Amino acid sequence: LKRMKITDFGMCKMVRKQGGGNVGAGNAGTEAFMAPEVFHQDRTRYTDKVDIYSAAVVMWYTASGMGRMLNYRGQDPSWRPDLSWVEWDELGEIITESWAACPEQRPSATELLSR
Repeated sequence: LKRMKITDFGMCKMVRKQGGGNVGAGNAGTEAFMAPEVFHQDRTRYTDKVDIYSAAVVMWYTASGMGRMLNYRGQDPSWRPDLSWVEWDELGEIITESWAACPEQRPSATELLSR
């Protein structure tokens, strides 16, 4: 990946600096692109790693050519789309890391761009 742009389609939320990162609040967005912590943890706090999760879903859509996630299970935090549709192994690894259930296990945007 040489360039990645993360965009928002009008449902953005304010974030504030706290400690070493940004903290967001609320749960606006499209469910299929929302990180599990937005649904299942303290809904008043999450980090910019939710954007990494969303980027992984966008990468999956792009690489798989699928028009929608097959068998999407809503707010089930353990469910992910089928990676067999992604034929580029390195991208599959990036997607897997980026939609990890634990936000701390997801790479940063800087780490993604360095790959």
